[in-house]
Amino acid sequence: MNVDDQKIIKKIKIEQNFSDVVFKSARAERFGITYCCPLDVDRVTNKKELCDWEESQSLVASIPCDAMITEIGIVFETELNEIMVIE
Repeated sequence: MNVDDQKIIKKIKIEQNFSDVVFKSARAERFGITYCCPLDVDRVTNKKELCDWEESQSLVASIPCDAMITEIGIVFETELNEIMVIE
């Protein structure tokens, strides 16, 4: 397994943990069904936000130098002279 696969698996696990904690928190608030262990929603949320931030930074780093940042997104031409827009 290479480094990219490990990053993807790590991101999936973080997102699964986040969704699980948010679901349990919402269930406890709405129906009063609590989990036996205390939920650390803030820690899990911070971890997910850091993971999202790292991903957004890697996306920014992969933008070609000739790209234009516009109001609709990031516009650049591909090797096949197609116009790509990243919103």
